[in-house]
Amino acid sequence: MLLKQRIIHELESLPNDDLLVIQQMIRALKAAKPLPRQTDRKAYLATREALKNCGGSWARDILQQREERL
Repeated sequence: MLLKQRIIHELESLPNDDLLVIQQMIRALKAAKPLPRQTDRKAYLATREALKNCGGSWARDILQQREERL
């Protein structure tokens, strides 16, 4: 809550012209929409499909390669 209080304190010291700019910024932030999660899911499924025939453990392979470099 401390952050919110600091922001409110700063807002109280601003002139009206600056407050109008801040209001526009707030509206823009609220209007921004996150990317749809379905595209992430599709990419994940495509990757799983491409790798489904790979045997073994990728994590184990990565650890082994790291040990070989040391």
